[in-house]
Amino acid sequence: MCCGLESRQSRETCFWLIFNVTVTLSCDMLWVDIFGESPMTSFLPPDVQAGLDAARKKSLLRNNRLRIEAGDEEYRILRAWENGFALESDDAPHLRGLVDMYDGARHICRCLIVASGEEHGEKYFEYKLMTEASGEQPLDFYRPPDAPVALLEKH
Repeated sequence: MCCGLESRQSRETCFWLIFNVTVTLSCDMLWVDIFGESPMTSFLPPDVQAGLDAARKKSLLRNNRLRIEAGDEEYRILRAWENGFALESDDAPHLRGLVDMYDGARHICRCLIVASGEEHGEKYFEYKLMTEASGEQPLDFYRPPDAPVALLEKH
């Protein structure tokens, strides 16, 4: 018996996983049936679940350098995928329009975005238009591919 829970099956069919959490907890066990005879059950108190969720968000922020700038404000991106990204709902207002996306200090792209939903403490945004940023200014004339980079005069 562990944390008031008894295993009704033999030791060959089930095992216990112990989560290491920074907070000292009395019950932080998760029981998993490896043969699929019964659905996975978990016994996590609400404060443990809140701690695990906070640790997940902290890990996402630490590992992700992506951010967007909307006007003078900047927001850290929790997750990004092909068609959009997610921001923390507590920090992000209802953004819409033109934003710039950065990876650290490097400008990646300029996006036209629209908010698409909010769930589990995250606000989801979708790209309507995404233009890759280049390090060069756009030219208003045609430059041939074999054009010289610079001309040196003879003296």
